[in-house]
Amino acid sequence: MKKPPKDAFFSGYSIKYEYFQKLVVALTPGYVQKTGQQSYYLMYVLEYDRWRRDLPENERDNVPLLKVFHGPNRMNENVADANSKFFFWTRWAPAPDGSSAEAHPQMRQETNIDRIRREELIALIKRRSGFSVDKARLQFECVKHRHPSHDLLQKFDY
Repeated sequence: MKKPPKDAFFSGYSIKYEYFQKLVVALTPGYVQKTGQQSYYLMYVLEYDRWRRDLPENERDNVPLLKVFHGPNRMNENVADANSKFFFWTRWAPAPDGSSAEAHPQMRQETNIDRIRREELIALIKRRSGFSVDKARLQFECVKHRHPSHDLLQKFDY
């Protein structure tokens, strides 16, 4: 069996930290009050993941796993900064070793599949929490990241 490449291209939507916080608070009312302490970005990530895992299986399938990307020169690993992105991926493809996203324009262009998955997520969030996601806050992009076969966090999805 051939070993998968080290990386993959992920297409999907990113949001900034401040909006991600609002989303998590809307999905899990009382979350900030429950913690009773300063909330680091990872606490919001874990709360989003808990909310996602608690959904019925037929709904969970429409809710993407989250990937978090930080910009260069981050000063504190516990704090998200202005360059941090919270990324909801909609599709992925293996990235041949040494390749760049520029060589794969199909991954850099938003497709109907991406838009459908975005709309399904927005509708589920509205139905479950009443929160209206501002589509303008969701920025489509393609990122190169570890292939799911090499990503330990990916293996925890059930």
